[in-house]
Amino acid sequence: MKTSISAALLMAVSATQASANVDAVKSCEATLAPPAKLILQTVMPKLKPDEDARKIFKETVVGMVQSGQIESSSARKSAREAAECLKNLNG
Repeated sequence: MKTSISAALLMAVSATQASANVDAVKSCEATLAPPAKLILQTVMPKLKPDEDARKIFKETVVGMVQSGQIESSSARKSAREAAECLKNLNG
């Protein structure tokens, strides 16, 4: 989760590679348990260039726990699994 996705990185990736990377994220997403999949689907649209991905993850997961969308007992593990899928964006 340390790696923040930046606009420069996304622009530097060719269209073919970017498509392959998105496919890799989708493929990874298919292997996730429901809580991790929900976290990934909730966090992805919130990620913006030059923003702290770790902060976005934390705020999102805390909000999901507080609203009852995911259990607090599995939140950390699920967030880590979702973050691993996002690493595929970096190719």
